[in-house]
Amino acid sequence: MKKVFYLIVLSNMLFFTNTWSQEATLDIRIESKLQKIIDIKKKVNQNTFTSGQFTIQLFYGNILQANNVVSEFNAAFPGQRAELFFETPNYKVRVGKYTSRLEATKNLQLIKQKFPAAFLLVP
Repeated sequence: MKKVFYLIVLSNMLFFTNTWSQEATLDIRIESKLQKIIDIKKKVNQNTFTSGQFTIQLFYGNILQANNVVSEFNAAFPGQRAELFFETPNYKVRVGKYTSRLEATKNLQLIKQKFPAAFLLVP
């Protein structure tokens, strides 16, 4: 008799547990303007931080000095373009997206003549 009682209680618990369990769905809606901004940011990050490319960093520090370094570099090396990046708390001046280490090292040696603090960023 006890076995039958326990079996009935157990089956009722299983039945009611399944019928009263909670279910939820999550529906995330993003405004079209926000989605456009997210897409633009993804594209910028993809272009800026493409993996497998070597970059030369010339400077990091405050904005005034960083702008001076960009101007000096662009005047000294007209065939290349220095870019200014902000990574908290410093501004960074970087040059190039070299696919080979050899090419990056050659350019680094030339650049170090004018900017001795320059160094190679390895992907």
